[in-house]
Amino acid sequence: MDEFSRKMPSSVEAEQSVLGCMFISDESLPVVFNNLTAECFFVPAHREMFEAMQKIFEFSRGGIDPVTLIETLKENGNYDENTGKEYIFNL
Repeated sequence: MDEFSRKMPSSVEAEQSVLGCMFISDESLPVVFNNLTAECFFVPAHREMFEAMQKIFEFSRGGIDPVTLIETLKENGNYDENTGKEYIFNL
């Protein structure tokens, strides 16, 4: 078996783009949640962010912002104080 067939294809930049667009466009949220699941994300931190965003959306049916995401990640015990805030705001 060659290297390509053993590894799932992934793109960190694509994952970042999806998460970033979810902050910018409220209209994208239903489309994203209807077509993607947390398992679609290769990076564990991105998977956790997606799950938190989904939780926020299911509760509020409104927009998602970085501050609310950070608070939700903290509640879930999935937030890194040292790098999380800067990373999320850069998305």
